[in-house]
Amino acid sequence: MAALRTGPDPAGDGDEVLTGLRKRLADLTTAEQNRLLVDLIRTAAAEVIGHDSPYALEADRPFRDLGFDSLTAVELRGRLAKATGLSPASSVVFDYPTPQALAEHLRAELVSEASVEALPTVEELDRLEEALAGREADDIGRVRITMRLHRLLERLGTAERGDGERTDGAADVADRLRTASNQELFDLLDRDLGLS
Repeated sequence: MAALRTGPDPAGDGDEVLTGLRKRLADLTTAEQNRLLVDLIRTAAAEVIGHDSPYALEADRPFRDLGFDSLTAVELRGRLAKATGLSPASSVVFDYPTPQALAEHLRAELVSEASVEALPTVEELDRLEEALAGREADDIGRVRITMRLHRLLERLGTAERGDGERTDGAADVADRLRTASNQELFDLLDRDLGLS
């Protein structure tokens, strides 16, 4: 049986681990995300059962067939908590009985929450508005950001219509956006996108 570890509480590191893992996953495709998580799980499982190579553990082989019982399941859960920053339930190995099933479960927790956090807040838009308002109208940074906002609004309008063609009305809106002041752009964002 492994000796109990003493020392500082690792809970403070959990947030950093979680943030780091979410950043790594954000740059990967779904298949790559699953592969990374399966490898992480197989590595932890191999350490728990004393196996030399994590790659000898098949991704679709049940943990029970690998010799996992209640004690080793709790140890694996602890290793996964340390490696991911999440707090899986103590029964997670039995609820998701293979490395592949467990990886899909962890991915759903990690990626869905990360994608919600990735959206800008109203406060961030307010800071952008203040920063733009404080710059001269011909400032190159302000012009670049204003042009980016125009393109973003055009793309959002096209996506809402569900087609790739610009109608005459869309062209009129695009022309108005090109000549709009920053305040008018932010008012449009507040009103039409429901950000206020």
